[in-house]
Amino acid sequence: MRSTFFIFLVIAFVSCSRKDEGTSTLFNVDSLISAQVQILSAQKAKLNKTSSLDGEMSTISIIPSGTPAWKKELEIFNMLSVINKPINKSQYRIEVQADQTSNLKIKAFTNKSNLSVSYLKIYYQDSMAKIRKIKAEYIESNTLYKSKRILEMEFQPLNDKMTLTSYRVEGTQTMFIGYSVHYKIDTTVIIFK
Repeated sequence: MRSTFFIFLVIAFVSCSRKDEGTSTLFNVDSLISAQVQILSAQKAKLNKTSSLDGEMSTISIIPSGTPAWKKELEIFNMLSVINKPINKSQYRIEVQADQTSNLKIKAFTNKSNLSVSYLKIYYQDSMAKIRKIKAEYIESNTLYKSKRILEMEFQPLNDKMTLTSYRVEGTQTMFIGYSVHYKIDTTVIIFK
């Protein structure tokens, strides 16, 4: 009887531990991206993109057609969700500070070891429900290349929802043979009211 009770106690403890591990996140990137996909798809927003590859510029305008197109458009930002992996969560120092150039606060996640997201900064007004900007650095390295990207998103209130108004991806990729490429994509989101 005692051993049955002990086994039950161990199973209950392990179940609770796993549940807490799965629900605790540093910052729910996936939910933010999913919400923006729904908002922008419903608004039939238009994108003006300016891209630069080693100094050569090009500009295009597109209207992503529905939810799948918006998911594909914003999928690069899902890379930031790696901070929520159980093995990575404890590797970030978290600080809240005032932004010296605005009236916003910054919740900063800074990597204490050598992880792919070296930092993530969330600029917000009053509460985390009013996010105005996200900025992060993502580093990837393997035997073929080393890549470093700065990812930024900016938000404004629209119909009582914080809505993505622009985003930027800027980075460099260096191949193992020494060849290096610098690129930048600036995107403005235009919402028809």
